Amino acid sequence: MNKKEKGNEKDNPLTSALLEANSRNIRDVLSRYGLKANLVLGAALCVSLVLNTTMFSYIINTPNKYFATKNGFVLPVVPSNVPGYSDTDVMEFASTVMNKALQLDFVHYEQTMSSQKQYFTTTGYDSFYKALESSGQKDNIINNKLNIRTSISPGSLVTEGLLNDQKTYAWQFRYPVIMQRVGHFDTYKEERYDLFVQVIRVSTDSNPNGIAIAAVVLKPAEA
Repeated sequence: MNKKEKGNEKDNPLTSALLEANSRNIRDVLSRYGLKANLVLGAALCVSLVLNTTMFSYIINTPNKYFATKNGFVLPVVPSNVPGYSDTDVMEFASTVMNKALQLDFVHYEQTMSSQKQYFTTTGYDSFYKALESSGQKDNIINNKLNIRTSISPGSLVTEGLLNDQKTYAWQFRYPVIMQRVGHFDTYKEERYDLFVQVIRVSTDSNPNGIAIAAVVLKPAEA
């Protein structure tokens, strides 16, 4: 009895028609939604391509705004005709460099000078070095085995702005300085000076700091 009913169910035209209709519905659903999925995926790929092309074009055509230094720092690139630093920062920079450059002794004279060379322009360093030679200070320190104790007080801004070439920003500062020569057996009296330092903006290609000392003038303080 059961076998006969199963056979009739299989051979029933209505059942076959329903199965066929159901199969078509499934194929239609898969086809319809599969097409939509493909369309959505294609649209997403097009949008991604446009965005990537735009980003690539932006990167290629945008000037560099940052550079990496040898110490691993990433710093902004600033044109040399604009300050790039505050007056206070530049004044502190010059004070720190000159305080080290003027702590001279007969043993480490050349070493001290060379260690500060990186903070000067080439012309600025050569001028400073030759001034110490021509004034007799270098020979006096080495021949008499002297140490120079230098104390630099907080400075003041004398002037700032573009140099005559209109391409280089510069500052000039004045610092009160006290220097004292000390020997093996003698300690000399303190001497007071006015230290004038010119700092200029330089290319970061040659100097990662973007600033360098261009000129140094040391003269006796006015009474």
